[in-house]
Amino acid sequence: MRILNTKGKNVTEQVVEVNKSLGTITIQTSKRFEELRTEKINIQIQRANGDNIEITNGNVPLREYILLGTMGDDAIGCNRRENLQIKASIELVEHEMSAIHLFEKDLIRIALTGLDGKAIYIVDGHEAPLTTTDVYTFERKSMNSEHENMDFDVTGFDSCVLTDMQSITEINLRFDNGNVVKTNTEEIRQLGENMDPIAQVTLDGTVLPSFDEYLQLPLKGIVSLNIRKDQGDIVSLLLRHDQDLK
Repeated sequence: MRILNTKGKNVTEQVVEVNKSLGTITIQTSKRFEELRTEKINIQIQRANGDNIEITNGNVPLREYILLGTMGDDAIGCNRRENLQIKASIELVEHEMSAIHLFEKDLIRIALTGLDGKAIYIVDGHEAPLTTTDVYTFERKSMNSEHENMDFDVTGFDSCVLTDMQSITEINLRFDNGNVVKTNTEEIRQLGENMDPIAQVTLDGTVLPSFDEYLQLPLKGIVSLNIRKDQGDIVSLLLRHDQDLK
């Protein structure tokens, strides 16, 4: 079901509200991944009683949302027939063949902002035979430029993407058994590539195992991250976890 299409429009933002239970969305665009700089996405469940639920917890960069949503799953692909550089399917819920449970008059609201008026952005929504209240939600954390050492509590999160900075000197992973593993950005990149060796297949047929500006990290068994870096850079993390909306 096509729910958003900017083709032929010169717009910088688009908002749609869907009254169907969706389990997956597919995002397509004519821009290459590295060209997605200003685009952001916001997804909410708008309850009829006004008790709305933030899926993305505000606006998050579209490319980070795509990275985290496809991590360990289907690769970011392309649409050769329509000459679209990116085609990414992202699950909204953990359970297969399921969709977000909507009560009467509830809506799913998807907003794209910071769009390039000359580019094409398409979002398709996919329904499923079952519904669930267990949905994927996202949280953003950051390490400011003046900080050199910071701990991040990642208990309950299943995966994250973080900006890859040359200033990062060490990333320490604390596991739920108390053990701490000291790593660096190259080791984190290798972990991500081992888990998901095909991250993207581009329109020209190039296969990419990872992305230059980001690190992808599975968080199974990890309760905290300790990041150490030089002053000057801001390190951002986008994390995902499964939340029961009941």
